[in-house]
Amino acid sequence: MIDLDAFREINEALGREGGDAVLVQIAWHLKAGVPAEALFGRFEDDAFAVLMTCDDARGADTFAASLRAVLSGPILVDRASRLSATVGLAQAPDDGTTAEELARRAGLALRAAKREGRGVMRRFEPAIEREHAERRFIRRELESAISGGAFDVHYRPILAADGGGIVGAEALLRWTHPVRGPIAPSLFIPLAEQNGLMSRLGEFVLRQAMSDGSRWPSLFVAVNLSPLQIRDAGFVDLVGAVMAETGIAASRVVLEVTEGVLIDDPRQAQARLEALRALGVRIALDDFGTGYSSLSYLQKFPFDRLKIDRAFVASLGTSGNSGAIIQSIVTLGHALGMKVLGEGVEADEQRVLLRLAGCDELQGHLFAMPAPAAEIDRARARLARPAKLPAVASAR
Repeated sequence: MIDLDAFREINEALGREGGDAVLVQIAWHLKAGVPAEALFGRFEDDAFAVLMTCDDARGADTFAASLRAVLSGPILVDRASRLSATVGLAQAPDDGTTAEELARRAGLALRAAKREGRGVMRRFEPAIEREHAERRFIRRELESAISGGAFDVHYRPILAADGGGIVGAEALLRWTHPVRGPIAPSLFIPLAEQNGLMSRLGEFVLRQAMSDGSRWPSLFVAVNLSPLQIRDAGFVDLVGAVMAETGIAASRVVLEVTEGVLIDDPRQAQARLEALRALGVRIALDDFGTGYSSLSYLQKFPFDRLKIDRAFVASLGTSGNSGAIIQSIVTLGHALGMKVLGEGVEADEQRVLLRLAGCDELQGHLFAMPAPAAEIDRARARLARPAKLPAVASAR
């Protein structure tokens, strides 16, 4: 199974007629790239299927890789367009002995490949089917869990890097299923976004975090935003209404966004973030240093904080490049009037190096694990004394 990546962008740029012309060219590219005895054709929308015989698994992998290479060439319709393709592969008899089994499992492999990114090839394996069943289960349970109030918000303390104690708390959504137990946000949040449930989940987190934050007048509360929330025309009004209901000061609310929000629709994102900033809340750019990390983002968008991605923090002390990158991010952030936070701190050496680099704030397992709101007061008391930090680390 072959799926063209981001074909919607081609349709938007060239129109339906131009998109159809691209599909015709793709078919000719495929015809040139498959053996004469292979059967291939358009399966649905922008997906194609190829059926052929290979002597062994290695031959099938090699053939699939060659198909991706064939489809990566320029397509000429008014202007040159370069596409990439994602491939899912299933092979008889291990993956099925009927057409239905092979098509379904090749499709499952294709879905798994698309979750990893563009231009990926995945061979079917039983773990993919188990994961698919798990995702279907979570999708079925999500709506009733939201309606039944099965979600909770935990908080990860944020500390002043100079040892001044806890200064804020990041809200983290948690779901404990009555049968399956804890379900990771990395599993249920993408499904909530795909199934139109993110607005309800996002509003729940926002209300709970601001309500809890109103009890902690000395702390700010940080809330992660989904790209779907930023696209919602009513989101700015919602933030203002929840702040008014809970009585929390706007200056103690930090809304965190990732680069994905900025890439999807930069103009809309800029307008929405500026409207949020006009309410008085702070805006943080999360996971800075990964993805594109375009410096133009820092110039165009109204950020108050930068969060250094945990990948750089994890390699501190073992990679000289990480230290140099962190130092440059801190210098850049301060020059632009932003505070800089290092996340994912798990070792005392990392804490020391981040402080020496000039980071303003830190968070991570070294200081405290995420905890329910009822425990945040005890965490504040425990983390307020710098001398106790090593004891907290050893007690975790």
